[in-house]
Amino acid sequence: MPYAGWGPGWDDWYDWYGWNNDFAAGAIVGSVAGAAIGAAASSNPAPAVGTVFATLPGDCQTVVRSSVTYHHCGPTWFKAQFLGTTVQYVVVSPPG
Repeated sequence: MPYAGWGPGWDDWYDWYGWNNDFAAGAIVGSVAGAAIGAAASSNPAPAVGTVFATLPGDCQTVVRSSVTYHHCGPTWFKAQFLGTTVQYVVVSPPG
């Protein structure tokens, strides 16, 4: 029941401008998108070999193999390279 003093049809104006429907649709779409993003983040697949990052993720170990320095971060291996004077980290296959 609407608040006292609001006559019949007060909610027609509300629905006419789509506020009621847009809010419900936005809430549903937002919930579904949030669940999909959360599922993707929780599965956290390793990036493909050749993917370049500006920084390393946290909790990495530096490993030297055959005079080459690698960074082992979880299941992923990185190798530093320079682009001009800027260091980048490239995903590589695990060293042999």
